[in-house]
Amino acid sequence: MRKRNSILATATIVCGLLSGTAYGIAFEISWSGNDNYSMTGMFSYPDALINTGAIDENDITSLMIDVLLNGSSVGTWDLANGVYEGVLAFDFNFDTSSEMFTGLQAWNAFAPAPGVGFVSGTNLQGVTIGSAVDGDLVGEINLDTQGSLLTASRVSVPEPATTVLLGFGLAGLGFARRRTKA
Repeated sequence: MRKRNSILATATIVCGLLSGTAYGIAFEISWSGNDNYSMTGMFSYPDALINTGAIDENDITSLMIDVLLNGSSVGTWDLANGVYEGVLAFDFNFDTSSEMFTGLQAWNAFAPAPGVGFVSGTNLQGVTIGSAVDGDLVGEINLDTQGSLLTASRVSVPEPATTVLLGFGLAGLGFARRRTKA
């Protein structure tokens, strides 16, 4: 009986590790501008889109940014809360094969107060901070997107089912070992 419990626990761990190939895909975002402005954040998309090429705003599952001045937050924006009414546009372009941003980025850009956003086009990049009338572009960088300071770094997170299965396997091993000692 003890041997069977140990084999069952080991099999559960192996299954958990083998099924660990299904990951949620998330990326940390970083951007540095002039006048001590910067932006950090995170976005994600379904793992079924890995290495499929170009995706846009219709394909992402989350996007959150934090606009910073001298390292201190001046505002955040989360796609989960919606795009503010009156923004210039909402565009998101990313290549899942090269894991790089492509083309126009306009994330809650030029949002009215108290909104923040980010814009990156052919000739400029910058964060936007809302004013009473409209958003103002600050921290502007004049360059083409080939020299983009906007970066994305992949962060892999195990999907919850895999973590639970692995936990059950480890608990089973602990239980089997405890019974062996008794």
